[in-house]
Order: sequence, then C-alpha cells, then structure tokens
Amino acid sequence: MRLTTRCPACQTTFRVVPDQLRLADGWVRCGRCSTVFEAQTTELQEPEASASADTADSTPQATPHSTADLPALDMTADGPPSSFPPSFVRRARSDAYWARPGVRLALAGGCVLAALGLALQVVVHQRDRLAASRPELMPMLQALCEPLRCSVAPLKRIDAVVIDASGLTRLRDDAYRLQVALNNKAATEVAMPAIELTLTDAADRPVLRRVVLPAEWGAKAALPPASQVTAQFVFSIAGVTGVAGYRVLAFHP
Repeated sequence: MRLTTRCPACQTTFRVVPDQLRLADGWVRCGRCSTVFEAQTTELQEPEASASADTADSTPQATPHSTADLPALDMTADGPPSSFPPSFVRRARSDAYWARPGVRLALAGGCVLAALGLALQVVVHQRDRLAASRPELMPMLQALCEPLRCSVAPLKRIDAVVIDASGLTRLRDDAYRLQVALNNKAATEVAMPAIELTLTDAADRPVLRRVVLPAEWGAKAALPPASQVTAQFVFSIAGVTGVAGYRVLAFHP
C-alpha cells in the first residue's frame, strides 16, 4: 500500500511506503527543500488509483533514507540495528526536543536563575563598597550576610587616607608618645588604618619596627568622610638605644 505525505515547508506531496517509514521511525527528508519532518504526524492518505496514474511522472519521488545511509553496525552493541537511526533522524529529534515549549521555558528559567546567582555574587563581593556609597543598603546587606556567614565592614581605601602630620615625643628614657593626624580625603567613610612605626638611628637605619592597630589607641572602626582624626599612642622601648628618628606609614592589614 502506498501513501502520500506533504512537506510542511514547501507543501510538496510525496509518495511513501509504510515499510520505509518504519525503517526510519516515520522520519523523512524532503527531496525538494531538504526539510526533515515526521511523516506520521502530517497528513497521510492513500491516493486514488486514477490520480496516482496521472501524477506518476509529475509528483517528485522522495523516500526516507535507505539502509545504505545508516551508520555501520557496532558489533559490540547488544541492541538490534534499529537502535541506530539515521543521522538526519537524530538531528530532527534533537531539534524537535529543544523546540518544545516546556524545554524552552526550562532553559529561560535556568538563565534567569544563573543571572540572579551572578548578581548575588557581585553584591556579596562588593558589599563593603555598596555599604559605603549607599548607607541605606546596610540593613539589607547585613540580612544577606547573616545566612552566608559574612559581615559588612568599612571600605578599605588606603589611597584616600593621608597622614597630614605626625610627632614623636620622648617622655622618659624608654617611653615615647606617638601622635599621627589621619585625614580621609574620600566622600565616603573608610576603614580606620593601622600605623606602622619605624624607629631609626642616626644613619636612618631601622632599629625597631612596630605596628599599632586602631584598637590600641581607642579608634573607631571607620574614618568618617572628609574628616581628620588624631591618633595618639604611648609605648615603651626598653633595651633599645641609638634612636635618632622615625617613620610612620598608614596601611590596612
């Protein structure tokens, strides 16, 4: 029994044979426009005897791929040859799968979730900068960090901190007082820096180096925007002699 099917792309009608359809699982390729489609899902009808005789020479003949186009049988496989459909059938099945509305919706949802995840990573990574530039976001950022076990800290911008003045006063033989004026040039608050003090001899060679953290001189965690703070610290250097000068440096640990 011969049936006919119509190409959904160019609307050309072809004769097909049920046995050939079964070999290709119902998939055919149009001989005119090369569109691959599933013949069993399109219009299938048995042509009239007179019509088939009149159109025998005018209707293009297109059938599914022959067995010669099938890939070589893997002799190590356990399945029968029918488990290896032609390549054009596999491509058509793949295209049909990815064109399903449900699959496209799942892909769109995955893209949205990936974008949200990326945005969350950026917010968490830049949380200190966001809190400094937008203080009203602080409650939201703190709530976001709570389940992630992170914290929102003052922004570390050592380039915005300038030492305007400093002084080292000797109180007694082994005791000194250090005073440093720190100026924040930024328009936002920045983290309070630590101070590195280096005592030098007459040849400007280091004889003692010490780091003073903000907590040691009672400073707050942040330096307000466009403001100046004076750090004062008293320390002892028992056993160190030959101190003739000093150097100070502000930095963020």
